[in-house]
Amino acid sequence: MAQIEEQVHHKFKVFVGELNADQTVGEMAGEVASFAEQNKVAAKSIGVEYLESAKRLIITLGYRDDETFYPIQLQSVHLGKIDAPGHDFSVLEQKMAEAGTPGLAFFYGGLVSRKNVLTIMMQSFVSMGWTTVIWFAVGYSLTFSGDVGGVIGNLDMAFLRGINLDTPYPGSDIPLLVHVA
Repeated sequence: MAQIEEQVHHKFKVFVGELNADQTVGEMAGEVASFAEQNKVAAKSIGVEYLESAKRLIITLGYRDDETFYPIQLQSVHLGKIDAPGHDFSVLEQKMAEAGTPGLAFFYGGLVSRKNVLTIMMQSFVSMGWTTVIWFAVGYSLTFSGDVGGVIGNLDMAFLRGINLDTPYPGSDIPLLVHVA
């Protein structure tokens, strides 16, 4: 494996720095581009990683110095923060809930006579579809937004109003859409 990497990249250069306050790579992108231009190297790969615990940004440039130089055009990259273990667990919870629906259908099917099994199973799956539509339309908003007398939420987030792919769950790095689903 190391021999293959050496044939493709030949050499590696690692740049270490701090992330900008606006969560962008910023000046480090310029450092990588100027290194490639000054040394006339052909970039083969660029990896960007942020180590949250050390508060360090690491950019790895794989390059060859025995090939024709071509300039690197790096833009300032925005790094989104996702809490990987929390995100993975939320997705696992979703999948387990989805797997429970056919199980419930088979359970109900075992409680009825043979000729009604298919009907009961279809009812379970149809109810899962309607429940999903109602949850996204008003259920999430009534559960998690606002407050009406301390009993139920309001419709401020009905039809997922104001929620997009970048909206974080309050107090977490998990995207809110993962929590909604």
